[in-house]
Amino acid sequence: QRNEQNSEDFAVLRPVIRTYYDHTAPVTDLDFHPRGLPLLISSSKDCTIKFFDLSKPANKRSYRHIQDTHPVRSINFHPTGEYLIAGTDHPMIRLYDVQTFACFTCANPSDHHSAPINQVRYHSEANVFASCAKDGLVKIWDGVTNRCVRHIGPTPHAAEVTSVRFSRDGQYLLTCGKDLVPRLWEVATGRLVMQYHHPVPASTQQNVRVQAALSPEEDYVFGVDDSGKGLSAWDTHTGAFINRIPGHHGLTRWISVSPMATQLMTCSDDFRARFWVVENPVVAV
Repeated sequence: QRNEQNSEDFAVLRPVIRTYYDHTAPVTDLDFHPRGLPLLISSSKDCTIKFFDLSKPANKRSYRHIQDTHPVRSINFHPTGEYLIAGTDHPMIRLYDVQTFACFTCANPSDHHSAPINQVRYHSEANVFASCAKDGLVKIWDGVTNRCVRHIGPTPHAAEVTSVRFSRDGQYLLTCGKDLVPRLWEVATGRLVMQYHHPVPASTQQNVRVQAALSPEEDYVFGVDDSGKGLSAWDTHTGAFINRIPGHHGLTRWISVSPMATQLMTCSDDFRARFWVVENPVVAV
């Protein structure tokens, strides 16, 4: 996408190569198996987590599923691929064994959130995972004992935190909320390190979950711009705003960054997924 007026002219349309049909309500999250197995999991408001075998292109439906009691809002594989965590409309995080579907939860009631969970994410070394919820809190959990070891908040986000991402070394956590302002936190202390503000504050609070992400080298932070439709880029270390990158014509709901290069995918209410090459955030292709 080179400019807002001609973004459609520069966008190369790619055909859909495979579609899976199995959920009966909106899909809320996806995750690929972290060890390279041809396995995709999806969560949905239909209270299920579905497992899809990517090695069999002819199969359009899941081959197994987990039935929860509440709409599932977020899922994430344990880095070994042997477990997954799930956040639902219930304030208690679930840990599932991928083989047996045995469910584990923290036994200490004071550790839990007090509202539906928006997102759960492991650190790559699996020693901790993070969660955020509608209660405005961010919680850090021990990846072995399943106990909450630290909570951050209430945060400066507008009541609700919608996104959590660990830095590679696990020392920092990037969050975003319905105020569209990404924030960087020190995991060990819960200290707010940096806030990434827009040149013009967002005129209205978005009523959906929005995301923020770090570039592979963690030099840049990407988030939804003040209009809610494009991307904004900031310098991770200084918090300086770098550029606004227009592209979508509807609310940008998701941002996913490649772990290998400064390339990212976004999806939007304009019914499009877009692929971005951002070697230099000052000029996006």
